[in-house]
Amino acid sequence: MFFRLSVFFLLLLSITFFYYAKKNQHSLPVSLGEKVFYSHDKNNSIVHNQYLILMELGAQKKLPAVLKQFNLKVIEPLGEWVLLSSSDAAAEQQIISLNSVQASENKKIALKIEQHPLVHSVSLNYIQSDDAVFFSCTPEPEDFQSHDDSFIIPKDPLYFRQWHLSKDEGVNIPQAWAISTGSPHVTIGIVDRNFSFTDPDLNPDFCPSRNFYYQDISAFFPSKKLKKKNEEQQHGLDVLSVLAPCTNNDFGLSGIDWQAQIFLVDSKNNRSLSARLLGIMWAAGIDLCSSSIIDCPQESSIAKNIYPADVINASFGFTGPYLKDPPYGPVLDIIGTINKEKRILVASVGNEQGFADMRLPGAAGGVISVGSSNENRRASSFNNFGTTVDVLAPGENIFGMHDEQAFSYNGTSFAAPIVSGIVSLMLSVNPELSWKHVEYILKTTASPLSCDDYCQSDQKKSHAKCMNLCCQNDHLVCGAGIVDAKKAVAMAQKGIPKTALIDFDDYYLPLSFMDDLKMKVLVKNWGGVPALVRMKKTDPHLKIYPKQFSLPPYKDGIPGSKEITVHYDNKSQKSLVVNLILEAASKNNPGQYKDQIEAIVEIVPDEQQ
Repeated sequence: MFFRLSVFFLLLLSITFFYYAKKNQHSLPVSLGEKVFYSHDKNNSIVHNQYLILMELGAQKKLPAVLKQFNLKVIEPLGEWVLLSSSDAAAEQQIISLNSVQASENKKIALKIEQHPLVHSVSLNYIQSDDAVFFSCTPEPEDFQSHDDSFIIPKDPLYFRQWHLSKDEGVNIPQAWAISTGSPHVTIGIVDRNFSFTDPDLNPDFCPSRNFYYQDISAFFPSKKLKKKNEEQQHGLDVLSVLAPCTNNDFGLSGIDWQAQIFLVDSKNNRSLSARLLGIMWAAGIDLCSSSIIDCPQESSIAKNIYPADVINASFGFTGPYLKDPPYGPVLDIIGTINKEKRILVASVGNEQGFADMRLPGAAGGVISVGSSNENRRASSFNNFGTTVDVLAPGENIFGMHDEQAFSYNGTSFAAPIVSGIVSLMLSVNPELSWKHVEYILKTTASPLSCDDYCQSDQKKSHAKCMNLCCQNDHLVCGAGIVDAKKAVAMAQKGIPKTALIDFDDYYLPLSFMDDLKMKVLVKNWGGVPALVRMKKTDPHLKIYPKQFSLPPYKDGIPGSKEITVHYDNKSQKSLVVNLILEAASKNNPGQYKDQIEAIVEIVPDEQQ
């Protein structure tokens, strides 16, 4: 009897689905064949003859002299940073390997520019590591069932193929919907490449519950094109189809937040560092021209997005040994700026089975860093791993559909948007939450994993490195576990957490002899109780004043704060990079320093030997 009822129910769902497909004049045949495997390029690349520079404090107006000396020209503003290129650069911008002879020449030029007394830092314009989708055979449907009395099931006929939404295998979304299905006052920005609105589930004309906004930021760039093969992949569309299909519209798939506004920030085929930084700044509503040392054209569309995103999804990253040098400077500067604007950045940890700590923006403070889990509630074997990973979410065999094809997605690129959707639900019940609140709640409510379940790499060396780094006394120290949407939304609804939660106003501190190796930094406490803060020593010459201090709690939307002085008392002529780590304890429990925040301090002498 039960078997017959199950067959009848599935038949009814199929009839409903094809009825609405026909009604909306869209055919969606579910192909179960194997899709193209999209391998990711592990060879780090840069844009030939392009540089991001940060001028010394007080020397910004002297940029023209630097441009003339090094035969450079301005391409675009990036807040306090500026993207430059060689004046005689080729009309078609070329992407080259970081190991090439040309790249070696670029590095030498960058070093000469940085040695100029008016310039503090220089970064090459890196190309992101390829978070590309890699497809697998789409599995036959296996309906999941909820075992909780309080849940909501949407009307979308393909909802039952989305295991990542379920309670037992996924992140407990139907139970979270019983608390909130979202708010139209929350906006999620997706900074990516190559979107489209061809599917009815991703088309504003078929979605009465939300608006879809779109901006092609490649229009902000000069007319030059980046020359690279295999750049037509619709990575942005793939991410969008997981995060935000129109929900409860009797058609296709279900998204996570039913009502949030979706803003797509598209750089087309441009995956450069400059395009990514411009994209997340523009999504956050930051005026790129007012803070720049160069002039933008009047009424330039590059200036400011008037519909800023509350949550920004960054399913991309920049990884490799070159992170020992900038681009951590521009990336960390811009993350700090985004946090000041009270925007929340969610990033993927990457798929290279290496150290997540070497990948930006995910490894930075001020970012929710997300790895991938599978239906067995284990970490995915392709994950990057490390202490900078915050949480895991489904990112393996994720059912998706667009262009009349069904796909099974794999990659941390799809774990991040699931968390972005959950963050949006959290904001719908508590708009006051900062990134620090969100990080704490997600980690506190996550389902923990064992060391063996986390270190799942199929490469022996990677598995050994993961166990060595992440498993201490049989206790996992990398990632809090798999997110639980219901618990996270419920905890967010209760208010500001009663613990110390500290944050920097800046994660990148450039010190030079021009300002006597000192800088003022604002430290904040987002927690609902007073905090005791101390410095964790990383370098004997790095000092802060005061050495220890207390911070008042978060109140009426404003964090408790205190300005401190960061000072480096060594007069070495070599450039140095050191970490500044502050630890915090709740004032009512002063013996346990449970929270910490880290910044990078770069010391650049005026004249290097």
